Order: sequence, then structure tokens, then C-alpha cells
Amino acid sequence: MQKNKYVGFVTGDETWLYLDKPSNSQWIDINESRPTAPRKTIGAQKLMLTVFFGADRIWLIHAMPKKKSVTSITFINDILTPLLQ
Repeated sequence: MQKNKYVGFVTGDETWLYLDKPSNSQWIDINESRPTAPRKTIGAQKLMLTVFFGADRIWLIHAMPKKKSVTSITFINDILTPLLQ
């Protein structure tokens, strides 16, 4: 039986992390209607985080600088090249 058949696999994912998390829970009376929660806007402060990981360790964590877009060049230079070194 193999001890860990996934040890050679590496996968990655990216996500937006919002820097402001308003509380979205509160106590209300049984007869009160639920208040509306504010929606995230396109201008909300956020950070794009890219993580590559395997079964045995985290290979790369990359935070995209503010005002920088993910293009093929930035992906190769900032993420793939450091990942493969």
C-alpha cells in the first residue's frame, strides 16, 4: 500500500482577500426583519493572493502588488519562475 500517493502533485489557486470585513451578524428581536448586509464594491480594498501547495508543503505564496494586473508576463516572472527555482 502506498504511503502517500499525492506527494508528487502540486496545485495552485488564487483568491481575492478583502481587507475590510464588516460584521454581518447581530442579534435582532423575533419580530424584526433581517437588516441588509452591505455588498462588496469594485473599489473595496483587497489583495490577490496566489498559493501553490502540495501534499507535503506550501511551495509558493505570492501577493499581487496594488494597482498591478495579472498578465502572462507578470504570471511568468512573479509566480512561475520563482515556483520552478
